[in-house]
Amino acid sequence: AGGFESTLKGMIREPYGCFEQVGATLYPMIMASTYFLSRTAPDANFKQDMQSKIMNGYKKIVGYEVKGGGFEWYGGSPAHESLTAYGILLLRDLSRVFEVDMGLIERAKQWLLSKKDSSGGFTCGYGKYAFSAPPKEVSDAFIIYALCEVGLHSQVARELDNLLAKLPGISNSYVFTLAYLACIASHRTNEASILASKLASLQNETGSISGAGSTITRSGEPSCSIETTGLTVLGWLKHDRKNFENYATKGIYYIQSSVTSGFYKTSQATVCALQAILKFSEQAGPSQESPNTILVGLDGNVVAKTSFSNSVPQSIIIPFDRALFTPGKHVIAFHYQGKELLPYSFDAEYRCVLPSSS
Repeated sequence: AGGFESTLKGMIREPYGCFEQVGATLYPMIMASTYFLSRTAPDANFKQDMQSKIMNGYKKIVGYEVKGGGFEWYGGSPAHESLTAYGILLLRDLSRVFEVDMGLIERAKQWLLSKKDSSGGFTCGYGKYAFSAPPKEVSDAFIIYALCEVGLHSQVARELDNLLAKLPGISNSYVFTLAYLACIASHRTNEASILASKLASLQNETGSISGAGSTITRSGEPSCSIETTGLTVLGWLKHDRKNFENYATKGIYYIQSSVTSGFYKTSQATVCALQAILKFSEQAGPSQESPNTILVGLDGNVVAKTSFSNSVPQSIIIPFDRALFTPGKHVIAFHYQGKELLPYSFDAEYRCVLPSSS
């Protein structure tokens, strides 16, 4: 848990650049802020620094609004559809931890609704950078998902119907995941249950959802699999944790194994990963009756352990005899025994007398 908090603290950075660059920094900070403000009592200086950086990012996002609603990379006209959908989700999540001008979100929502096309989807301009020219089924699914998430499911019911009708001809599991989340937000339980089972059948032995193709930011592997798996786990937890908990747990283990230098490959993958992890840990919480234990193994022998219950502590420190580390190679293993998932990240520091040979 302490390592996981260190990972989140590493995401507190000063936002800069265009809308997409600001969002790449701001959205992970929103996830981190959600965790720290709801679960721990952060240090006053850290909290002030975090909120200051979030404020700076929010001000930049406001500056990229296009007259009449919606967002563009630098605030120029016209606004861009999928970027605006992304902005709506970002601002919705930001509003949970920070005061946001709700009129900004409302204008973006209404502008996006005005971009419906005659084929049961949405127009989507070519755009720039990562959001440029996603396949139409991807942009349609992402926009429908975003609008359903912010309470406009009745206004896009026709478009969701059209998306669901097209799914048998679509092989990209990322689109299935967005349709699944849209059905959950629209309270369409029958369709959601069918999609939940479909996605479970696509989970491979690593825990990831197979078949992920282009995402809204045209991510390649492994980012597209992390995004798809993170969003799918989020859906299982929202919709039917009881029946899909084992699948969700496998998905979380896959996501956690994908972290590199405090991030999950890309900013979009990081956001999707954190949404799933925070939702899982929100629903978890070790009980007094069922203590959890972490064992430390060295060369096949247990050399230290610690147990905890009630709630996961901010940091878990496991002391052990450093003299056990004799010169030479060793195998270190950590074993977690408990019924609830423990969010974590792992870093290793060591010192040696001689530098590595060149």
